[in-house]
Amino acid sequence: MAEHPIPRAWRLRIVAATRDLITECGGAERSAELLGVHPGSVYRYQQDKDLIPLLSAMVLEADCGRPYVTKVMADYSGHELTRSGDDDGGKRVDIDARHTAVMREFADVTHAVADARADGRFSPTDAERIEREAADLARAVDELREECAEIKAAGASNVSRLPKQGGGR
Repeated sequence: MAEHPIPRAWRLRIVAATRDLITECGGAERSAELLGVHPGSVYRYQQDKDLIPLLSAMVLEADCGRPYVTKVMADYSGHELTRSGDDDGGKRVDIDARHTAVMREFADVTHAVADARADGRFSPTDAERIEREAADLARAVDELREECAEIKAAGASNVSRLPKQGGGR
């Protein structure tokens, strides 16, 4: 593998974001179809053999509506991404569903760490699994935060009553 001017940790973040992007777009086969390339090329992006070309990342991000690679690029350059306009098309997902997703992903991270600790050492394979599970958790947390932001932006006129838990007062 050729030397790249980008630090290895950032390159690995790009590769992880690329894997998430390809998964979100339906996998390597569908992503290859969208890009008009051989699936082998897409598999190479997922395995850190080649970095995904910028235009390919843009096509896939447009397909799934999530800026996976662009977010890493913005972070690397010290910038933040912001949303332009209200593009959710009226789609609302409740807080309970987002919270459930966060808890499920947290359990998956915990399970991956426990499995890795079982033999008393962390291997690169263990680290890879934990990193993937942590990326899924981060994505679930981001989605929960986005839902909260949408509710806050809607204002007090959109407040709904929740049933009381545990028969309190």
